[in-house]
Amino acid sequence: MLKGVFWHSFILTVFLSLNGIGQNVSGVITTSESFFLQGVNVSVLNESKGTISDGNGSYSIDVSANRNQELIFSFIGYKTQKIKLPMLKKGQNYELNI
Repeated sequence: MLKGVFWHSFILTVFLSLNGIGQNVSGVITTSESFFLQGVNVSVLNESKGTISDGNGSYSIDVSANRNQELIFSFIGYKTQKIKLPMLKKGQNYELNI
């Protein structure tokens, strides 16, 4: 019984690891005066993925491979921006500073 549980867990771990090779978009968000913006909401259009920029304006978000996608940047007092991403291949990273 334990052997079966072990192999099922092992196979699941390998499967999740291989599928976990993600595409990542990261960057820094600043104002026009070059001040870092902390607390900017960053999300993927029509998906439940999101993050918030840190104290240095940095963010990082995983996106799906081989799909046309847009990131949405929103912050109180600023106009919301939608930015189309290039189609990323599996395992590809992309830097987007705004």
